[in-house]
Amino acid sequence: METKSPVLGYVLIGIGAVLAAIGLIWGVVVGFYASDLPLLLGLLAVGAGLLWFGQRLSQAAKRSNVERRIADRDATEQ
Repeated sequence: METKSPVLGYVLIGIGAVLAAIGLIWGVVVGFYASDLPLLLGLLAVGAGLLWFGQRLSQAAKRSNVERRIADRDATEQ
């Protein structure tokens, strides 16, 4: 399936950034108990994973759009 719109990637980046920010604020500013460490690490890992995956999706959509425009341009030149 070719992704044509980078919107889904941007949404995942936004959600991942919010989760990572919550984890960073909780871990650095507020503080945490040792029993909260797995939850905190999970929150940070999920946030980082969504950031990474969202970036990959948005870049794939942009690349797909550029390749389609190049193919359209080449088709009209012939």
